[in-house]
Amino acid sequence: MKKIFSLFLAILILLFTGCGEDGILLAQDTESRQVQKEVASEENEEAALSNEPMYVYICGEVMEPGVYPLPEHSRIYELVEMAGGLTEDAAPESVNMAQELTDGQMINIPAAGDGQELSQSAVEDGTDGDKVNINTASKDLLMTLNGIGETKADSILSYREQNGPFDSTEDLMQVDGIGQGTYSKIKDMITI
Repeated sequence: MKKIFSLFLAILILLFTGCGEDGILLAQDTESRQVQKEVASEENEEAALSNEPMYVYICGEVMEPGVYPLPEHSRIYELVEMAGGLTEDAAPESVNMAQELTDGQMINIPAAGDGQELSQSAVEDGTDGDKVNINTASKDLLMTLNGIGETKADSILSYREQNGPFDSTEDLMQVDGIGQGTYSKIKDMITI
């Protein structure tokens, strides 16, 4: 009987001193908070790594040509703003200001009346030798390809904006309106 009374007394003491269910819940809550802190810390480290800037060179008709750090998914208009804006001689209609930039890219802003040559009028050149770079070419340059009119060029630009750059020239067939036939006509004229 003495053992039962001692056990009963120990249980009562544990319950009234917070070491019963509340104590267990408190311990679980503390452990849960520690796990949340660790997860948040890992997420912050990953975010810091993914927020490393990309570097893009801008030249031509901007106030301050140079290399600028930008966050991923930045657009040409943001780069132009960082470079102090366009000069009076710039031809802004020759550049797709909404185009997304990539690390290491070169943007050349042409002057009005500079022949508006498609090979280097807007973004990074848009060509690679004699081939059109489907990742950087402007709408006008895309329309120089056999079988690519205004609608298909717009579809290519829209696809690039939504999905990023093409990984291979064959990926062009994922664009609405461009099938095997169109691709076969232009595959030797394009590059990435």
